[in-house]
Amino acid sequence: GLCLGSPNNLNISAMETTRKRLPDRRSGHGALIRKVEQDQRNLAGLYRHLRSYACEPRTPAMFERRETLSQELDGIRANNQTLLKNLTEHRQSDLKPEEQFRIQHRMCQDLENKIIAYIGDAKKSS
Repeated sequence: GLCLGSPNNLNISAMETTRKRLPDRRSGHGALIRKVEQDQRNLAGLYRHLRSYACEPRTPAMFERRETLSQELDGIRANNQTLLKNLTEHRQSDLKPEEQFRIQHRMCQDLENKIIAYIGDAKKSS
């Protein structure tokens, strides 16, 4: 059984487009909020794929890997929620919001790549 019909189901091209459009220059909180919300939507989609029946782990090693990815995903989503709350309530923190977003976004990209690799391995093992 295939995990996903094709990579297009993951909307990878939309995620990559989002990445390319991110400006390096400082922008208002409205733009940052939209970017964090987009990352949250991408993470929700990755979570659905990770937890889909077709991606069920077939070995203890794959089960452990999926659990680790799920925990990492939960942590990043929680951090994004905190960032969104700070942005909408104009709270101050040690890092500038743009820098916080850059760090979070990089973590999202890294996790996305790990999940895509897991999905590919899950396809092979099914």
